[in-house]
Amino acid sequence: MLKVEDYSLYSLEEIEAETDENIKNQILRKRDQELRAMADNRLHSQIISNHYDDPLVEIDEWVEMEILPHTSHSLFSGDEVLLYPQFQECRAAKMMTCDISGGRIHIGSYYLRYQAFLDNLTTGKRYVLKRPWRAEIGSYDFFPRNICDMDTLDITLRNSYELSTEFSYSPYDYYAIATRIGDGVQLRELGKSNYQRKKLRQKIKKLGRY
Repeated sequence: MLKVEDYSLYSLEEIEAETDENIKNQILRKRDQELRAMADNRLHSQIISNHYDDPLVEIDEWVEMEILPHTSHSLFSGDEVLLYPQFQECRAAKMMTCDISGGRIHIGSYYLRYQAFLDNLTTGKRYVLKRPWRAEIGSYDFFPRNICDMDTLDITLRNSYELSTEFSYSPYDYYAIATRIGDGVQLRELGKSNYQRKKLRQKIKKLGRY
């Protein structure tokens, strides 16, 4: 027989197997209350959904572990932020400079265009890069995939002069990159109308695909 006071230790399978309906219902109610409190944003909700059958203590550990790459420590101190990277291969209509290597991107040649959409789940605010970054094809590994990557890049760019000797092993000259894309990651906050237009464009694009 399960103990109500130990409800957080039981998996859903163990709870459902309890023959005492009174105990089972008490445990399920407590479990449901805890899960509702834990699911305070959609990232937490998704993690909980992925591990829903596990005991509550394990679900809590999963949440703590899986939010780490989505927790900002530089750009948004302590906030949980979902970063959506967007990569496009474009053909240059004019001569331009690669933001990463400083090389020339010639008219008619292909280059990589990187933009990032950042959704701050803690504050509800949303951001994009002030301008997309442009790079030669083959530079995919440089670009951030989550907020931790973006934080690391932001710190590196803001301290690129002092850290230049420490990055002698790196294929990137961060001081030179900072002179091209800014002293740190440059973001622009989206207003509600901008966000709504973006969502509309996404819906239209999705309808076009399917």
